Amino acid sequence: MGNAGVAALTIVAALELGRYGVRVDCISPSMARTRLALAVPDMGQESPAGRFNPLHPAASAPVAAYLASAACPFTSQVLSVRGGTVAINHGWPLGGHIHKEGLRSVEELAEKVKELSMDDPFDKFAQALTGAIGAVGRDRLREMIDTLLDQAGQSGAASA
Repeated sequence: MGNAGVAALTIVAALELGRYGVRVDCISPSMARTRLALAVPDMGQESPAGRFNPLHPAASAPVAAYLASAACPFTSQVLSVRGGTVAINHGWPLGGHIHKEGLRSVEELAEKVKELSMDDPFDKFAQALTGAIGAVGRDRLREMIDTLLDQAGQSGAASA
């Protein structure tokens, strides 16, 4: 599945599972030096000893830990990580970002990430559907999605 597919799956899963208190986000590591990326020119170069290596996969680890923490308010977000830069993707263009030279701790990330604006998936979805179903608010859209999911679950259980 490509990046757009993972992003779409993240948003759909967040919309469907949010009513159960499940948050769904994903990390899009940009230019992480993994075994698969070693064939890319300059990806195999090591940083001098003691210096932060922005291509090391460890740069994504604090982001993953933060997203898994109870302190994280995000859901349906795609976070791009490139070395010391963390950005929320807004569709194809990147949204706001934070940057630090070197690795950051989960605690540092939790504090700095408050500076990033987050799109609410229901607000975006309601705005996109305004022309088709009229102006509905976030709460009404949530109610409509939950009702449809309940109906699908009941018809699936009945046919099983």
